Amino acid sequence: KVDDNQRVKAGDVLFELDPADYRTHVRQAEANLAAAEAQAQAAQADLTITQTSAPAAVAQSRAALTAAHAQAERAQADARRYKSLYAKDEISQQTLDQVRTTARALKAQADQAAAQLTAVQTTTEQLGAKRAQLAAAQAAVAQAQAALDQAKLQLSYTRVAAPSDGRVTRKNLQPGSQLAAGSPVLALVGTTPWIVANFKETQLRHMRIGQPVSIRIEAY
Repeated sequence: KVDDNQRVKAGDVLFELDPADYRTHVRQAEANLAAAEAQAQAAQADLTITQTSAPAAVAQSRAALTAAHAQAERAQADARRYKSLYAKDEISQQTLDQVRTTARALKAQADQAAAQLTAVQTTTEQLGAKRAQLAAAQAAVAQAQAALDQAKLQLSYTRVAAPSDGRVTRKNLQPGSQLAAGSPVLALVGTTPWIVANFKETQLRHMRIGQPVSIRIEAY
């Protein structure tokens, strides 16, 4: 990107590492985030449906149980009445058997309605489980988002920019070079001059911050 002795400004790209692997990591992280978001949306929809349908299901099951109980009790009463009629030889055995069979069937339906109501009344537990599933899905989304942010951050490191204005020097970099971590590849000399003054301790007695100073350049 830059040559030796080239002047650069803060933010100029000095060189770029091969970003192929890092871009692959970003795409993979984006796919993972999309999958996690889809699961969270499905969990939210499942919870919403359960919250909406549960009260209606409980009310419907209670109504069905009430009706089934009423029919079963009426059938039991009919069975007792028909038994008395059979004892008086006013009806046949076949008629009595039919009434008893109907009474048993209606009793079974009432028991089934009671079991259905019990099952529906576990909605509170179902809601708790679905809320937990939604929380887990949302946590997975946050984790996937953090992984994506990290992947993008790693990708951004492949473009090395100048931290300040200056001049490039000591460049030891060519296209396709293999770099070891921590190895110096160039130096950036700032545009603001500065001076290193190495005074002896015996020379510091009368020095104070802010004192004027004269500088003479003897060699360049």
